[in-house]
Amino acid sequence: MQPSYEQLLTENAELRALINKLEKVINKLEAHIAQLEEQLNQNSKNSSKPPSTDQKANRSSLPKAENRPYHPGASRQLLPASAVTSHKVCCLKVCPHCHSDMQATDKLFS
Repeated sequence: MQPSYEQLLTENAELRALINKLEKVINKLEAHIAQLEEQLNQNSKNSSKPPSTDQKANRSSLPKAENRPYHPGASRQLLPASAVTSHKVCCLKVCPHCHSDMQATDKLFS
């Protein structure tokens, strides 16, 4: 059964009203998006924001730690074993940071 002419007119009017309402919502949302994009583009140079709120530059362009040139530092050369006249073993009984008892191990570090 086909709809009547009056039914088509009321349906058409309802659809037009819905389209007008949706167009108003879209226009309002577009204006809000434009306002938010404008706020996003502000920084301390073109607004009253303090410089500490500016976004920092991407730091991925800096060399990573493994790519940096090695700096050996300064240290003294060890004496040969024949030149050593005495040997003293020093052990800590308590950790200087947390003050817990130190555990004895069989390993000797040279």
